Amino acid sequence: MTMRKLTFILIVLAIVSCLYETGEINRRELLNRQLLREIMTEAGWLVEPSEWWHFNAMTLTEASERLTVIK
Repeated sequence: MTMRKLTFILIVLAIVSCLYETGEINRRELLNRQLLREIMTEAGWLVEPSEWWHFNAMTLTEASERLTVIK
């Protein structure tokens, strides 16, 4: 795991923990989010820290280099 991926994961964990501690999400929601994050990151997806449900297959830079925009 790269340092960047680890940093993103730690940021997301901190945000989710805050939501749980303040009562904005319940225990089941917390565990479901953790499970989704574990499954997706183990499969190679990147976490989007600002959106718990959003995962990316690659960074924006990688996408710009590897993919062609269809017009």
